[in-house]
Amino acid sequence: MMRRFLLFLLLPLILCSLVSCHKVDEPAADTLPYDRTVLVYMIAQNSLGTGGFSRADSTEIMAGRTYLRSGQCMLLFVDGMGGPVLYRIRCDSDRPEVLKRWAKDFSSTDPARMREVLGEVKGRCPAREYGLVMWSHADGWIPPTDTVYQARRRSLSFGIDCGGDRSKMVRNEGTQMSIEGLARAIDGAGLHLRFLFFDACLMQGFETAYALRNVTDYVVGAPIATPGAGSNYTHDLRDGFFAADPAAIARTYLADVSADEGGAYADYGLVISCLKTSALEPLAAALRTELQHSSLMGHGVPDLSGVLPYHVYTSTYYYRPESLDALQALRTILPADGYARIKPLLDAAVTYRGATQRVWVGPWSSMFQTIPVTSGDYLGVSLFLPQPQYTAHASECPYGDLNVAWKRTEWYRAAGFAQTGW
Repeated sequence: MMRRFLLFLLLPLILCSLVSCHKVDEPAADTLPYDRTVLVYMIAQNSLGTGGFSRADSTEIMAGRTYLRSGQCMLLFVDGMGGPVLYRIRCDSDRPEVLKRWAKDFSSTDPARMREVLGEVKGRCPAREYGLVMWSHADGWIPPTDTVYQARRRSLSFGIDCGGDRSKMVRNEGTQMSIEGLARAIDGAGLHLRFLFFDACLMQGFETAYALRNVTDYVVGAPIATPGAGSNYTHDLRDGFFAADPAAIARTYLADVSADEGGAYADYGLVISCLKTSALEPLAAALRTELQHSSLMGHGVPDLSGVLPYHVYTSTYYYRPESLDALQALRTILPADGYARIKPLLDAAVTYRGATQRVWVGPWSSMFQTIPVTSGDYLGVSLFLPQPQYTAHASECPYGDLNVAWKRTEWYRAAGFAQTGW
C-alpha cells in the first residue's frame, strides 16, 4: 500500500511532464560517450496504458533519477495516448527532458520505427555500451499475425500497438513485432546491447534468445506471465540497469516480488533468469548430437506430464504453448548420459535463475505451480517441444499450428530438431 501511496503523490508531477504539449527545442547531441545508455522502450497503446501501468512505471523512473551517476544515461521512449516521445532522465531535474517528439503517431511495433528510435538514441546519447528494456504485452517466440501495423487482432510475439483507439487498447487489438524483427531493428540501428531486459510475459525462452544472440550479450526475462505492475524501476535504476552484471536486474526484480505482501504483486510470484547469448551456439551444437538419441526420434511423443509448465495450455489463453522448463524437458527426452553432457552447457548459458516458491499460471485464481526449492532442478528458461495437441487445436488457435510455426525458428534448425522427424 505504501508504494501506491507514494505513486499518487508523484503522479501529478510525472503526468504534467509527460503529457505537456508545449513546443520544446530539441537539445543537441552529447559529444562525449556515456559509459552506458539504457533505454526503456514503452509500447503503451494497449491495456497496460489504459490500466495506468505506463504512468506508474514512468513515475518510478523519475523517482529513481537521483541514483544516476556520472557516465550513466537513462532514456524513456513512450508511445501512449500523447503520441511517441523520447525523453532523457537527468539526476538533477525533476522534469524529463524531451529529446524528440514525433508529430504523428506511429506503430511502435514496426521494426522500421523502432530502428528509427534506436538511431536517435545512438546519435543523441552515444555510449560505450547500451541496455534496452522492452516494455509491453508479449507472447514469446510465437510469430505475429498482424504486421501491417494497423489495429486488428490479439497479441502475439512482442508488443501490442492499438494506434491510440482506446476501445481497442482495452481489448488489446493491435499490431505486434516478431522477435526476428526486433533483432533486425537493433542491428539496423548499429547497436550491440550489453543486455536486453523483457519486462513482459513469456519472453525468456531459448527460441527467443537464440534469435537475439547476435545483438545482445545477455537476455533477462521471465518464462511465465508476469504481474502487470512489472519491475520496480526505481530499484532498477539503483541496483540493476547500470550494474556490471546484468543478472542484477533479475535479482532486483525477484527481491521486490518476494518482499511484497499484499501490494502490487499480490501473490503472483515470479520466475526470472539471465541468459548469456554467447553460450547458445555451443548448446545448440551439442543438442544436434544428443537429440539423435532422444525420445523425439521417429516423430516420437514423449510423456511430458512431469515437466514443469510455466503456462497453461487452454483456449482461455488462445492455445499458447505450455512454456516448458528447458532443464526438465531435456532431462525427460534425453537418455541419462546425454542429459549429463547437456547439463553443464545449460548451466553455462544461464548465469542466474531465481523464483518464488509458487507462481500463478492461471487462468483461474487457484492455479499455481510450485517451483523446486533447489535451483538445480529448474532452469528458469522455457523450451518448446512439439506435441500432437498443437496440431489438433490448430484451427482454433489464432497462431495456427504451433508445431509448424516452431519449424520456422532459427533455434529449430540450429539445435537439430528436424532430424527427429518433427
